Amino acid sequence: MELRKILFIGLLAVTAVSSSPFEQNPGGEADAFTSWGLGVRAEGMGRAFGPLADDASAAYWNPAGLYQLEKSEVTFSSSTPFRSVGDIYYHTFNTALSTAHYVDEDEIRSFGTFDVALAVGTVGGLWESNEKGLTGRRFSDTDIAFYLAYAHSIGKNGGFGFAMKNINRRIEDHSDNGFGLDLGGLYRPFDMLSVSLVIQNLVAPNFEFEAVRESPPITFEIGSAASIGSYGKGAVVAELTREMYYDVYLGGEATPIPQIALRGGWSLGDGKPRVGAGFKFLDFDFNYALRLDGTLGDTHMASVSFYFGGPKERPEGWDEEITEEELIEEEGYIEFDDEEDESIEETEEPEETEE
Repeated sequence: MELRKILFIGLLAVTAVSSSPFEQNPGGEADAFTSWGLGVRAEGMGRAFGPLADDASAAYWNPAGLYQLEKSEVTFSSSTPFRSVGDIYYHTFNTALSTAHYVDEDEIRSFGTFDVALAVGTVGGLWESNEKGLTGRRFSDTDIAFYLAYAHSIGKNGGFGFAMKNINRRIEDHSDNGFGLDLGGLYRPFDMLSVSLVIQNLVAPNFEFEAVRESPPITFEIGSAASIGSYGKGAVVAELTREMYYDVYLGGEATPIPQIALRGGWSLGDGKPRVGAGFKFLDFDFNYALRLDGTLGDTHMASVSFYFGGPKERPEGWDEEITEEELIEEEGYIEFDDEEDESIEETEEPEETEE
């Protein structure tokens, strides 16, 4: 088992080098699967998503970003990493529930946004090996990560959030669970500018196999993003681990028309470009991302999102007097004060008929 495990960890290290922010960090293979994140949009932007984080995938990239959601969202994504390697799959499902509601004509309040997410990564068809060499048997690895996140606004220009995660790692018939905690903050000094701070693995999940303990490092991430009206956004994110390993991500999203988004990004660590695109139709959002991984084969990712709920749009003339029929239709009843009742009685006297 020990030699087999070493070979397997070597494969995870290869995937971590090519796909995660820990490509320079020897401890990165401890979360090689979960470091692929949630959703597809962020990958298409080169993983520079922390200072934006304005969809349900924020539970991974920056939990604080969830406070921006006015509508609830359900997203499913699927990817086939490293096509040349084969038998590697990564799927995610998450739902964000927004409590945003109107309290005035132009004021929206919220009790916060809740997010529940599930990520499943598998590697199959691995050859078992021991001290004598290959045994002829195959085995697989499966990681299942469960996220529970919450975010709330702080004032009118910022928010704070956290994400608790439980990760189950299974190598053949051996498994272990690890609990982790991430924190995030987001602030908008101006409408077109945002800055973020994310601490991943503040509480790091620990895994133990045959007395060998593995744990992903605590990671600090700062970022900034700027928007050009409704035509596009750009972001830069710098990341540093406790062991002083670093990475830098650059990304952008152009929206020539509201229904179409074009994305691109790059990571300093692995030097590999990413591209992506999105299409909106009614309450649906379709996204695609391509990561160019060279000899290991490109990674294709796709997702579909559905938006629902959100604050009910108020009709024009919020503060105008409404008719009795409109009030009855909205409230089911109509109230009058005493003066109005008397005036109604006076005006509703029956007309005298001529004999």
